[in-house]
Order: sequence, then C-alpha cells, then structure tokens
Amino acid sequence: ESKQVLIPLGSGITGWCGANRKSLLVPDVRQDSRYLDYYLRTCAEMAAPLLVHDDCIGVLNVESAQVNAFAPDDLALLESLAARAAAAIHNARLHSAEREHRQFAETLRDIGMALTSELNPDAVIDLLLDEVARVLPYDTAAVQLFDDGMVRTKRQRGYEKYGVAQHMESFEMPIDALPILSRMATSGKPQLIPDTRKDPLWVE
Repeated sequence: ESKQVLIPLGSGITGWCGANRKSLLVPDVRQDSRYLDYYLRTCAEMAAPLLVHDDCIGVLNVESAQVNAFAPDDLALLESLAARAAAAIHNARLHSAEREHRQFAETLRDIGMALTSELNPDAVIDLLLDEVARVLPYDTAAVQLFDDGMVRTKRQRGYEKYGVAQHMESFEMPIDALPILSRMATSGKPQLIPDTRKDPLWVE
C-alpha cells in the first residue's frame, strides 16, 4: 500500500534542489547527509528544479537502485526535460485558470439574471444560497438579516447534518453580542476568518 510522503522544502535531496533552485547528482545517497532515508532501494539520485521565470514550481527527481547509475550527461538530459516540463505545466495552469475564470464569470452572470427575475424575497434568498454553492462550495451557509439591533437567520443550508438546523432557523441575537458581525455591520466590509478557533472575536 502506497502512502504520501511529505518533504519540507529544503529537506532531503529534492527539498534542497527546490530550495536552492539547482540541479543535483548524487552517485551514492548513503554518502550524502541531505538524503532522507524513506525508500531503502534508492542508491543513486538526480534532481532538477522546475523553473518558471526563475521561480521553482517543483522538482523532477529520478532514482536508481544502483550506485553510480547516473553520469553528468544524464543530469544534463534531466535538466533539459525539467525545463520543458516546467513550461508545459505553467502553460497548462494558465489555460486552466483562464477556463475557470471564464466559467466563474458565466456563473455569476447566470446568478445575477436568476436573482433579478425573482420577485419573492424569500425565494430570492433561497435561490441565492443554492447558487452560491455553485461557485463557493460550503458545508453550511445562512442568510442573516439585521433588524432593530438584532441578527436573525432568514434561511440556512447544511446545518441538518450537524443536528442544529432548528437552532439556526430560530437564531436571534443582539448584533453587539457578535463582534465579527457587529464589525461588518459598522464597516460595511466583508469579513474573512481563516480559523475561527484562533479568532478572539469568534462567538461559539
């Protein structure tokens, strides 16, 4: 059974290659202190950085079960392949990003048209939550409205699987008791909380 091996940048032969953006030929890994011994059959190793505009996006690495299996000419060939691979990966990423951006723009346009064609306020909110999931997949979501200093849930999605849907549907609390929402209401700016457990303003 195979399992993923995570190597910190700078550690091991591939990590050194990526961090220093330099190719490396190691005739005998047992004689190189940079080698991380996680595959017992490896005896010789070569690594070449995948460089795009002087930025390293990865490493092309080959190994052999024989000592002194690689020569300088082999390293030169690996470097040539790494250069072509880096260019191909970069171009593929650009194409993918352009396609995703186009799809995202089309989805937003469709969402805008759907929302403006609906006249029922509750239906608009339901549609909004459904459509948001198309571009921002979520575990839970809610539309909460501010009214007379209170926060009230108007619609919710996903809380059923956590057994708190009824609580969320009847949720009502003073805005001042929720610092993050209060800050958003005052500033008029969106809020992003990468890790709620580490945010001192988060209310459980």
